[in-house]
Amino acid sequence: MKTPIPSSQKTINLLLLAGMFSTCLSACKKDKPQPPEPVKSIMGDWYTSLKTGEQRTHIYFFSDSTVATRKLPYADGETTDTVYSGRFRTQGDSLKISITEKTINQQGAVLSKEPSNIKIFQQATYKITGPNLVLNYTDTDGAAARITFLRLLPLM
Repeated sequence: MKTPIPSSQKTINLLLLAGMFSTCLSACKKDKPQPPEPVKSIMGDWYTSLKTGEQRTHIYFFSDSTVATRKLPYADGETTDTVYSGRFRTQGDSLKISITEKTINQQGAVLSKEPSNIKIFQQATYKITGPNLVLNYTDTDGAAARITFLRLLPLM
């Protein structure tokens, strides 16, 4: 004949069984992937530092996903500049720019405006560190390139 198990022993056995079951379930859970580090806002007016004899480049990223690049004159007194404009898209740290228009200005007046589909900053990734925007991209010859811009103004 079997000896009956006291109810307190049954309770302890059930608690142990439940504890083992929950341990097994929690050990089987998949780890959630860590969310990526938030990407800082690329919006604003960014420019390259100017060295003697070089042309300064500005790139403007607007909140409506439009972009414009502007090449400023090489020397004082030169008043012609070129603006390429279009749209941009970011995903994570990747940046895609599609240029649709080229405008040539002289002394603030538009000399010409025409459609354009030039390729700039192809296969680009970007990183913002403090006041710097670093673009790693493929140049027109297919070689890896890098350019650093400084933030001038945040744009809305």
